[in-house]
Amino acid sequence: MMTRLLLTLFLCCCLCPAIAQDCACKPSLQHLIDKVEKNYIGFTDKVTAANKLQYQAFTDSLLQVADTASIPVCFTVLQKWTSFFHDKHLLVILNRAGKNPLLNTYFPKKTPAPATTISLTPSFKIINDQTCLLTIPSARLEYKGMIDSLLVLHKTVLLKTPHLIIDVRENRGGSTLCFDNLIPYLYTQPIISEGAMVLATEENIRNLYEVTDYPNVSDSMKAVFKKEAAALRAHLGSEYQLWNNDTTRMEQVLPYPQKVSLIINQYVGSSTEMFVLKARQSKKVQLFGTHTAGVVDYSDVVPYSMPCTLFAFGVPSSRTLRMPAVVIDNIGIAPNVEIPANTTDWVQYVIEHR
Repeated sequence: MMTRLLLTLFLCCCLCPAIAQDCACKPSLQHLIDKVEKNYIGFTDKVTAANKLQYQAFTDSLLQVADTASIPVCFTVLQKWTSFFHDKHLLVILNRAGKNPLLNTYFPKKTPAPATTISLTPSFKIINDQTCLLTIPSARLEYKGMIDSLLVLHKTVLLKTPHLIIDVRENRGGSTLCFDNLIPYLYTQPIISEGAMVLATEENIRNLYEVTDYPNVSDSMKAVFKKEAAALRAHLGSEYQLWNNDTTRMEQVLPYPQKVSLIINQYVGSSTEMFVLKARQSKKVQLFGTHTAGVVDYSDVVPYSMPCTLFAFGVPSSRTLRMPAVVIDNIGIAPNVEIPANTTDWVQYVIEHR
């Protein structure tokens, strides 16, 4: 399964370059409702005969609030409406790329203190002759080249060091492509990846699946994207199994690293959780830390603009075939070894764990 557009990329893209002046809340909420009901693959899973009246009452109550809501209150109303679905991939954001002149008036950007700024750049560290550490704070496609370069640069070390620690804490997702070249170092047996259904609507296809200008994506992969978009257009208006269950088989199991420790926490989500699901199938791998975020059942987030360019939103277009047998959303992936809450140095804890 391919997670191509992730929240981190979605948050950065300019969804609507024109500046709309109509920021009345009720039309904005109605626009959101209409797009989600039509394009969210999880809608019929979340709104059923059992709770349809509850959903309608909830929606009607927020439409009444939106009728007189100010712009700051409207943002809260929009977010509250999406909360009904309990899907962290279905979200409303401030569209800072939209260049609406009212944005800083109503939502001034808070600059984090230098001490709290977290680098998203991947890094590699040789801790000692037994252990090396690969840190991947983000899976945005813009970091794929850096991750791959680190693996090439330190290949000799990786192939002779017994213990590899991979720290993906805080990694909220990006693209599964970022982790592809790590798999040989983890592999011990065939790895199963679940496929997915995609809701093939005109807007989902146009806004996501026909987009090919992603960074660090080869021409061959762009050709795959185009083929997928064509398949969806051939099944317009229906749910289509775009990706089948897949099994990765490799010709050899590398003798080193002998064990791989994967550090996770509650902020690990989306395509990074997909990597964790693959990695934990290896006999080399142990998961350390806390439960992940649980944001992986409904994926491939499609960006949508609003008539009011202060806001934008994302709608998941795919549903994993793993469901309903196995549900990850709002539960997360459990570690094999839970790191105690009072631990200050998680990497050192993993090194010393026996």
